[in-house]
Amino acid sequence: MAESATAEAPPSEAAEQATPAAEPAATPTSAGDAEAGTRTVLVKAYPHGARIGYRGQQIGTNTAEVTIAPGERKALEIGLDGHSTRRLVVDGSKAEVTIVLKPKAR
Repeated sequence: MAESATAEAPPSEAAEQATPAAEPAATPTSAGDAEAGTRTVLVKAYPHGARIGYRGQQIGTNTAEVTIAPGERKALEIGLDGHSTRRLVVDGSKAEVTIVLKPKAR
């Protein structure tokens, strides 16, 4: 039993030694910097039912969250039947963007 008590002390020392080694792994330089620089932009589109698309895929109806990397720009298309389709370029400089579609002229 004395051996068990002695064996318990080294694992706690090992755990203390593992903690400092884990700290650098928790803060990677390249991956952490890229993630830290990304921004999420909330896009709101009106009137009700407006579709928000990116690269031919619908990403939301009336609202969409768009993730932007540093220096990146994404061109979105906002559309609704009976209204003019609009193109919106999002670059992360604003946290929220609102766009209102105009009805097509008859």
